[in-house]
Amino acid sequence: MGDLASNLRRRVQRSRELLRAAREADNDYEIDIYSAELEDLLRRAAMHGVHIDDAEDTPLQAEDPRPPGRAAEVSGVETGTAEPDSVPRVRPGRD
Repeated sequence: MGDLASNLRRRVQRSRELLRAAREADNDYEIDIYSAELEDLLRRAAMHGVHIDDAEDTPLQAEDPRPPGRAAEVSGVETGTAEPDSVPRVRPGRD
């Protein structure tokens, strides 16, 4: 258990450092990646009964620094803005 606990603690610390750097750089992609990684590591630690010092911000506790709606943007287009009739429909078996 000692190796697992020390490995998880080390990986959590590294993920927190990378997440902090991504937030400072305002890099949305890396914020999403390292937030998800950190959440996964914290979940694994809890599953195995490994105590992780939670003095640092976690993705679930930290406020998202991005403006509202920005997280939903995909390639500069907000999701959910396409008209339903504008999507081509494909019918199987018909040309």
